[in-house]
Amino acid sequence: MSVSATGAAPAARPGSSGRPAAARRLLVRWLLPFLVSGAILVYLFAAQGVDPWALVPLVQAISLPGLAAYVAVSAAGLVLRALACARRAGPIRDDDSNRERNQREKRVCDHGWRDKARRQA
Repeated sequence: MSVSATGAAPAARPGSSGRPAAARRLLVRWLLPFLVSGAILVYLFAAQGVDPWALVPLVQAISLPGLAAYVAVSAAGLVLRALACARRAGPIRDDDSNRERNQREKRVCDHGWRDKARRQA
């Protein structure tokens, strides 16, 4: 156990196990947005006088394999795009030898001036 500069042992915080607080934080982080979204939907359906059970045939018509394929292809595209940008940018070092290259790459990524940057190189 460490001793502080005053010579007293550090006081333990009550309930410092971290597990209940972390679980509560996780629950709030994921459950609260769903509850708020649900409340907004309930309000909108009630305000418009629409029966939410009328949407059941629409939900049943959605193809789950097609939805899963769409999500998988979208995720693969995002990963490939991130890898391509990371590869194009290369390592970022702030020494004099790479300062000009870093500025050129920053202009390309920030504004999409790829052709202009190539002409300047």
